Amino acid sequence: MRTMPEAQPASRISLRPFLAGAVVVALAIAGLALLSEAFASGGQTVYLANIAPGGKDFPAQPSIVVTGSGAATAPAEQAIIQLLIVRAAPFSQAFAADTPAPAANGTAGSIAPVIDAILTLGMPEGAIEVVSSPSLISVCSNSAQCSAVRVEVTVDRPNLDALNAIVNAAGEAAGKQELTVQDVGVGYGVADCRPLHEQARTAAATDARNRAEAQARVLGVALGSLVVSSETAPTDPEAARDCAPVRGTNVDAWWTPGSVGLTVPAFDPQAAPEVVAVLQVTLAFAIRQEASSSP
Repeated sequence: MRTMPEAQPASRISLRPFLAGAVVVALAIAGLALLSEAFASGGQTVYLANIAPGGKDFPAQPSIVVTGSGAATAPAEQAIIQLLIVRAAPFSQAFAADTPAPAANGTAGSIAPVIDAILTLGMPEGAIEVVSSPSLISVCSNSAQCSAVRVEVTVDRPNLDALNAIVNAAGEAAGKQELTVQDVGVGYGVADCRPLHEQARTAAATDARNRAEAQARVLGVALGSLVVSSETAPTDPEAARDCAPVRGTNVDAWWTPGSVGLTVPAFDPQAAPEVVAVLQVTLAFAIRQEASSSP
């Protein structure tokens, strides 16, 4: 005799664990959203829910979130001077030729005398580079046609007097050729910026902790344990490798969109040649409920 197997009742799946998990995820997302707002708030105090699931309830612990900044400086080991030199004539590769061409009939001559003036200061030829391209476009004040070259001079162990001497000599030589030094920039660097980054990071963390302690005193609370630490990452690839971005802003009345000007920040003839590293660190501290013992 054949017997048919009895149908087993379908097991019932409990939805309670899934609902509890969804609540945890939702609360975590809300906490992360508040934390992101705190990072963008410039160091203001923001209270966060510190979610600690583990029972029927989800206790929330308020926190103080503060951003601190720190900087470190060191003498530059190398400088790159850039001079954007303009003439009132259409683009021509002869403008950057090595053979001087004296100004005549209102047309400016070669860039060669400018290079010679820099060489007389003891700079090696290998430290000077001339960039000539139609992309170096500028607009002259008299609406005439213009063209430009960019002279780049690499200086090891720079000092301010040497940098100013190069800029002044190039300016004088350019004037005699009826050329205009339109923009001057300089980029400073060191072989290894990591020690400066470490100093800046330490200063930023100390600044953030001091700010948190000051806010806790004002609020009449006590700081608990550190729950979150975050550091702002460099947005420029050059800043990740060096201490500061190499590219400048190029915001001046002569520069036209779509053209190439300086690729380093503007030169300050009175500022010491230093490299600067700047970092921001954001810290979040839990708040203890007892009153602070600090005065």
